[in-house]
Amino acid sequence: MFVKGIIGRIIALTALVSGSAVITNATGVQAAPAPLCLSSSVATRATAGDGGAKALDHTVVALRRSGKSQAEIDRTLLAEQGLRLVSTPARRTVTPMSSESIISVPAPSIYKDTCTGKYYAIATWKFSSLTSLKSDGGCTTTCNVGGYDVFAISFSRNVSSVSGYSSTAWGASSTFPSFSLTMVSGGTDGVAARAQDRLCGGSGCGALDYNMYNGQLVYSINEVISTRIAALIGMTRTEHP
Repeated sequence: MFVKGIIGRIIALTALVSGSAVITNATGVQAAPAPLCLSSSVATRATAGDGGAKALDHTVVALRRSGKSQAEIDRTLLAEQGLRLVSTPARRTVTPMSSESIISVPAPSIYKDTCTGKYYAIATWKFSSLTSLKSDGGCTTTCNVGGYDVFAISFSRNVSSVSGYSSTAWGASSTFPSFSLTMVSGGTDGVAARAQDRLCGGSGCGALDYNMYNGQLVYSINEVISTRIAALIGMTRTEHP
């Protein structure tokens, strides 16, 4: 319950943007047949205590940075990694952080590994206004923007075992390359990651940019879910002080 405790403190600190998804059925929402046990599957590239989360994180970040849409990413993961999308958005709620919401947090995507039968949840975020972020930062060179930004995935019920997680953020341009967030808690109810957000105001540091403009968090579920999958809902939460 540690992750939910952190999320509770986030709720007390600031307004939130969130999205949720539910696993709909064992066969998934993609109709095309999935290949089994591909040699390129993230399951074959898992490291100790990782469960393939870092390999999947890096794979999907590369796809996003190349301009692939979510639908294209889903098709690529199915064809090249044997990961079938098995979730659909359950609900979408947005609580603006100010008079204007400048961050989008879609419902997480949940995939079934057709080789192992295990699951991965991927949650993402994306800011929409560098101008508003520059106003928050209040600098023309490089500066921190408030305190740590926190991003988390939580579930409506505990999974039996988690095998790993990974989180990456990157800027709107090449000014801020991708980097890994620090995991501050993790367990069978979810995981939270944080990083110090930084702004380049556009003078002497490159183009106007924000180091956490884009990001995602991957959670590897070390269990095979069959008839119970309809009860598993992933929810994303983010704090932007």
